[in-house]
Amino acid sequence: MAKLTVEIPEDMHSWLTAEVEQGRVTSLDSFVRRAIRKERESADENYRYSDEDIEDLLNEGRESGMAPMPTVDEIMTEAMRRVEHRRNRVA
Repeated sequence: MAKLTVEIPEDMHSWLTAEVEQGRVTSLDSFVRRAIRKERESADENYRYSDEDIEDLLNEGRESGMAPMPTVDEIMTEAMRRVEHRRNRVA
């Protein structure tokens, strides 16, 4: 992987550090990679994940631990939300 040094305001750094410490973000690096991926996805509808992206996502999942099991209603609600979101992106 390539190395990138970024300067950000102190309040952003404090917020990100707190997110990592509280477990909502696995690391500063993974947060930046995720933000770049999301931006690429929204800018390019033909964007496809690279092998590094997939490996990164798998590692984030492993590091985040087990999620509570959702109910069938929660799964259906989330599925419908995602379908609607994709329809809106295409329109």
